[in-house]
Amino acid sequence: MAKEVVKKDEANVPANVPAIDFSKIDMKELVEENMAGEALSASVMSKVSTPLGGGTVFNFTHAGKEIETKTLDVVIVYNRLTRALFEAGDSGSNIPLCRSDDMMHGFGEPGGKCLQCPKAAWVKQDGRNIKPPCGVRRFCYMLFEEIDSIFPMVLGVPSMSLSNAKTYFGTLVGMGKSASQVVTRITATPKTSGNNKFSVLNFEFLKDVDNPALFKEYRSTIMQKIIDSISVENYYNSMEDQDPMQAAGGLG
Repeated sequence: MAKEVVKKDEANVPANVPAIDFSKIDMKELVEENMAGEALSASVMSKVSTPLGGGTVFNFTHAGKEIETKTLDVVIVYNRLTRALFEAGDSGSNIPLCRSDDMMHGFGEPGGKCLQCPKAAWVKQDGRNIKPPCGVRRFCYMLFEEIDSIFPMVLGVPSMSLSNAKTYFGTLVGMGKSASQVVTRITATPKTSGNNKFSVLNFEFLKDVDNPALFKEYRSTIMQKIIDSISVENYYNSMEDQDPMQAAGGLG
């Protein structure tokens, strides 16, 4: 049966994520009871599809409905950079040849230290800068205030938008603010390069969250438990734009 497509402002979705009492949630017990011994995987989290080909509309799924919106007002509770090297012609739908979850150490072929790997280095060719075959991705784990779920939604930042994302997070540092303590507005702008049309994501500080303590609790408890519980096995076969949620230290 085809999914119903609704506009975000028309969607009759449940109340706010932070209304959940996080202190009463036992993620280990929930996983054991509901997953029947199967490992938790990234596929249980909804993926926000980024606009392509100069588009400006984001898509995500909630309660069996496809939601469309041009504006994402979200709290980014977790974000990270990763590297992945795929076979030539592979868009990222298969398990990578080599992967780094910390941008420093690669696992697979060739593996080793990322900073010394030629697959991760930019090169000059005919006067042009050629990006490395081992690509960098940033993944943002976000709560939408109007969606009732303890799982964040995941947005994979396209390579052409990495600079904008880096600038935004750096701006937050300069403002003395944490991404998990503010509402971020994400939009897409159409761009053209030669005959190619593409979309660039824009990140904008909107406001401070109304209840910073609640989001801090979410990040240090529920988000940490999600990271600790998630399985990375066959991850890239399930969601090509998402991050292998392997813990890289505790969240504050």
